[in-house]
Amino acid sequence: MEFEDSGEHGDEELGLRVVGREVDPFPGHWAPGHEPRPWPEPEDHVLAEEIDRIVTAALAELPPRNRIVVTLRDVEGYGSDEVCALLDISPGNQRVLLHRGRAAIRGRLERYFSSVSDNTAPTAGRNRRR
Repeated sequence: MEFEDSGEHGDEELGLRVVGREVDPFPGHWAPGHEPRPWPEPEDHVLAEEIDRIVTAALAELPPRNRIVVTLRDVEGYGSDEVCALLDISPGNQRVLLHRGRAAIRGRLERYFSSVSDNTAPTAGRNRRR
């Protein structure tokens, strides 16, 4: 926005900052589209590390064939046809191994989240000393 200096008021008195021949209507603020990205919350980082640890442990506990199929599909990003060719297994067998492996990992995560929510649930007055 261009302006003319009438000399009646200084720009500082009006709370405006002059940039070249334009007035910055929001002094001290970030220009639209140039705002800094918000920082991640520390809790998010800790939770991600905890989940990574649980998934890694669950993957290690799988039977070897399930672990290999889940690793190739979900960690390494191979397609089902590629996994079948690499392991010389049928598509049906690959689906069964993948489903069972994923179900075991999901079950482990569900038990973890259930235990966490049980430990953090409000006690609704229980165990309160009087």
